[in-house]
Parts: sequence; structure tokens; C-alpha cells
Amino acid sequence: MVSIVEDYLKTRIKRIRTDIHSVDKVASYILANSPQVSMDWLANQAYLCQRQFNRKFTERIGVSPKLFTRIVRFFNAYKYREAHPHDDWLNVALLFGYTDYQHMVKDFKEFANVTPNLWVSEDMQAPERILRLA
Repeated sequence: MVSIVEDYLKTRIKRIRTDIHSVDKVASYILANSPQVSMDWLANQAYLCQRQFNRKFTERIGVSPKLFTRIVRFFNAYKYREAHPHDDWLNVALLFGYTDYQHMVKDFKEFANVTPNLWVSEDMQAPERILRLA
């Protein structure tokens, strides 16, 4: 029975597409650099027109390229603020390409369901912070 399952899984694994698509390279670039570039520029880097780029990116990554860049920017701002707790939120917003503090607040509300200040107060009350484990 185990050998049948193993054979089935091996054939399924062989069918998985392992080719690296230009969209994957663009996604890796976004993750590594957190760039503030236009979607047209990203589409050009993938050698695709804007519509194809949006469609293929969503198909391969699971979210639109615009949403993906917003998530990466939010995550990087979040991690930066976690590493630099005494930096002011406006500086963090400007450092990560937000036009102002309110645009960053919008992303915080969408992705974390809290405002940045509420996140800080909740984070300070977390058991791992109180016990100095993090």
C-alpha cells in the first residue's frame, strides 16, 4: 500500500511545474528590494504587457502585483518598527514610501486590523514582551 502511494506521489511531483517564470523573478525582486516602482515598470521587467502581467502574476503568486507590493511594504515597515521601537511612525511611513502617515494607517487597518499605535500598545502587553522572551 505504501509503495502505491509513493509511486502516485512521485508521478504528481514530476508533473509540478518547476520552471522559473519571469513573474517569479519580479516577485523575488519585490521581496528583496521592496521597491516603490510602477506596475508598468514591473510588467516590463517580466517582458509582459500590463494585462498579461497582472493575470500571470495573480495566477502564479495568488494576489495581484499591486496588493503584493502593498503587503511587502507593510510587512517591511512593521518589521522595521519592531526593530526600531523608538522611531516615530511618520518617519517609518516616509522611509517605506508611504506618501504620509494616513496611507500607512490604511494598510495597517487592512492587513493587521489595528492602527499602528494600537498595535504598539497591544504588542507591549503581549506575554512574550512582558516576560522578555522577545
